[in-house]
Amino acid sequence: MAENEKIPERKDIPEKKDIFAENADILPERAVDIPEEDEMPSGNGHKSLTDVEEENPQDSDLKTTLRRLYPKFTDPAINSVAQAVMVARIFPDTILDRIYLTTISIIEKQAIRHEDIDVMMTMNMVTTAFEIGLDAKGRIDAIEIHGAARESEDTEGMGRSLMAQ
Repeated sequence: MAENEKIPERKDIPEKKDIFAENADILPERAVDIPEEDEMPSGNGHKSLTDVEEENPQDSDLKTTLRRLYPKFTDPAINSVAQAVMVARIFPDTILDRIYLTTISIIEKQAIRHEDIDVMMTMNMVTTAFEIGLDAKGRIDAIEIHGAARESEDTEGMGRSLMAQ
């Protein structure tokens, strides 16, 4: 077909209906009270789903194990780096330089924010996170645990099905 040729309109295809417009008037508009910004929940007892899950005393074995393998750090600067580093693949020949540079970077951020600086604690937390990611050990641990949990679920499922028979 040449570029200038128009595609002929098909007469056998019915015209599109605007279903929304047809049905919009079936029910009257509902009155919705939108709260003012100062009336919105502001952390006074309203928790996110993650917060509620973390406070649940009956964690699964998998959650408990993963929480121990991948700790959360109280310092947000360290935690943001640590969560990525713990599942990364850190090569042994680069780990010391990375620990040093990351520690210096976090300490500089703490100084800019005029926070108390604890060099040893910062270095220990950064080192812990990097050692988990050393040679992809963090990834391997997570995969092994996930596999074991799945295998356990499969075994439990088979046991239930055998008991039901």
